[in-house]
Amino acid sequence: MKYIAIDLGLKRIGLAYSTHKDIVTPLPAIIRKNRNQASSELKNILTHWEADALVMGIALGGSSEDEMRRRIKHFLGLVDFKGEVFYQDESYTSIEAQDLIKGEIKAFEREFSFALRDIPSYHDTRTENSYHMFMLGMLVSLNDYEVISNKEAGYGRVDVIVLHREDKTKPAIVMGLKIIDKFNKEKKKSALKSAVKQIKEKEYISYVKSRKYYNIFAFGLVFDGKRCWVKEVK
Repeated sequence: MKYIAIDLGLKRIGLAYSTHKDIVTPLPAIIRKNRNQASSELKNILTHWEADALVMGIALGGSSEDEMRRRIKHFLGLVDFKGEVFYQDESYTSIEAQDLIKGEIKAFEREFSFALRDIPSYHDTRTENSYHMFMLGMLVSLNDYEVISNKEAGYGRVDVIVLHREDKTKPAIVMGLKIIDKFNKEKKKSALKSAVKQIKEKEYISYVKSRKYYNIFAFGLVFDGKRCWVKEVK
């Protein structure tokens, strides 16, 4: 099944693409000029990527949930999308994203762990790609930042990079994602060490430096079910 994740903003519509077994790919955002223009562009994108289902970000349980569902339903009516629509709870995402871009790694680890605990089903967290998609869904709302997924960098391919579009003094984020290898009885400590080692040995931060960002925070994230741990590259 082919998914398009959508963050439906009033000025900008964030997008990402994924399949069950494929990599997650951020797509260029739609800049909203008017409702008809935005819905037409989205319809073309869904047709181009042959989307089977949409994942819509929404703050579930809040006072604005009913209004957001109404807006989403109306907008998708203009798009005339006939596939399935899933709602992804974004109640926590602004907190985690802000912790991340400030370089507050431990605060991010805590809030992201809470989000994993409370939002997805355990069955949604079986593969590394599941966590990757969840991460991109959180980051797509950062309008002032460029979110780069699966970028060839150094001697490999880095999972996620987050760069401010204009201010190169702000923290540049480089992330390597890893799921614990339960088959080989891997432990959290060794998994974190492996994730950090890969970032160093593959020289993932070389791409960020080549773009003249030097305030760099690089770290590995390790996942096990609904748990997440983070270790910074020193």
